[in-house]
Amino acid sequence: MLWASTQFYADFEPIAADGLRKARLKAEDYEAAATTITETILKGILPGPVHS
Repeated sequence: MLWASTQFYADFEPIAADGLRKARLKAEDYEAAATTITETILKGILPGPVHS
């Protein structure tokens, strides 16, 4: 998932920009994507609270 997510932004920047309704992605768009990807991956592998 990590590779696919980062590769998407590298290879398909125009599609990502179109999805965000922008002409081009800016540094803050990549930072937001990095945050989202990191949180998604970490939430998937780190243990959550124990519910009883």
